[in-house]
Amino acid sequence: MHTYVLLFRRNRQQPLAPTDELRLKQSVAFWVEQKIDAGHRLVPHSLSPEGHHVGPHSDLVRSDDLMVSGLLFFVADSYEQAVRVADSHPATDFGFSVEMRAWSTPNRAAVAAANAA
Repeated sequence: MHTYVLLFRRNRQQPLAPTDELRLKQSVAFWVEQKIDAGHRLVPHSLSPEGHHVGPHSDLVRSDDLMVSGLLFFVADSYEQAVRVADSHPATDFGFSVEMRAWSTPNRAAVAAANAA
């Protein structure tokens, strides 16, 4: 099993209507049940709309209307299976863009050494 992450982006200038919010929650709840039953351990994280950006491209990031609104970590047997999980997420039916990436755990020894300094 490999770990992957879905990054959800939504145009902050186009909020969902209350009825669409409800439909999205119902669709995602059904999708989650299916994926858990299939053995994909799901770990969701929501992000607040407020953020702090630094670096040479921070103005571009701040001006981008497609902000990252959530992350969903999950496991899959292969990259191809992870792509199928991403492609099946119902958020795309409600104006979200979904990006899937492979996730790797940082080297624990390097993290420990950096935190010990």
